[in-house]
Amino acid sequence: MRWVLLLSLAGLLALAAYGAPFVGAAWDVPESRARLVAAVLGVMGTALTALGAFALWSMQHSADRRREQDRRRDRRHRLLVALRAELGLNLVAQEAQFGPAQTQARKPLYLAELEKAGRGEVSMPMAVVSQTNDVFDAIKSEIADLPEEVIAPVIAYYQQDEYVSQLLTRFAEGRFESVSKERRKRAIDALFTVGASALEAALAAFDAVNRELEAQGTLRSETARKMKQDAERIRTELARNGDAEAQGRTASDDNDRGA
Repeated sequence: MRWVLLLSLAGLLALAAYGAPFVGAAWDVPESRARLVAAVLGVMGTALTALGAFALWSMQHSADRRREQDRRRDRRHRLLVALRAELGLNLVAQEAQFGPAQTQARKPLYLAELEKAGRGEVSMPMAVVSQTNDVFDAIKSEIADLPEEVIAPVIAYYQQDEYVSQLLTRFAEGRFESVSKERRKRAIDALFTVGASALEAALAAFDAVNRELEAQGTLRSETARKMKQDAERIRTELARNGDAEAQGRTASDDNDRGA
C-alpha cells in the first residue's frame, strides 16, 4: 500500500509539472476556469485522502509493531525468570552432590567400599539422584528468543547435566555392578568429574541469566536475592578449592624436583 500511495503522489506531481502550460492556456478562457478549479480541487482531495489513509495505516502499523515488541519482551523476561529459578535450584542441588567438600568426603568412601565389595555386590553411589529440568524442557523451542549472551552457557549447562543424568541412570540400573573393580572405579571417578563440571556450568548459566535480569532491573524478590547469595557462596567455595589444588600441584612438583 505504501508504494501505491507514493507512486500516486509522484504521478500527481508529474502531471502538475507537465500540465502547467496547458492549464495556463485554459485559464485564459473564462468558461474553462470553473472546470479547472473543480479538477484541481478533485485532485487535491484525492491526494489528501491518500495521505490521510497512509498516515492512519502507518500509525496502526507502528502501534501493532510496538505491541508485538512488548509482547516478545515480556515473554522473554518471563522465560528468563523461570530459567533463573530452575538454575538456582539445580545449582544448590548439584553443589550438595558434587561440591568440593562433598566430593572430598564422599568419593573416598565410595572407593573404599568398592575395595571391600566383591564382584556383583552393590557398592555404587546410590545416594546421588538425578533431577528433572521441567522449565528448560518446556522452552527448548523458544531458546533462540533469549539474549545471545544467555543461550550458550544455558545450553552448555543442560548438556552437561544430561550427561550426569545418564551416568546416574546407569548407576541406578546396576549396569556397573557386574563389571570389574577397575571399571567401577573409573565409573566413580567419571561421575564426580562430570558432576564437578556440571556444577561449574550451572554457576556460569545462572550468572548469565541473572546478569541479564539485573540489567532489566529485576532483582527485587527475596527469592532472587537468596539465589544470588547461594551462587556467590558456591563461587567462593570453587575458587578456594581451585587455589588449594593449585598449591597442592605446586608442592608436588617441588617434591618431585627435590627427589
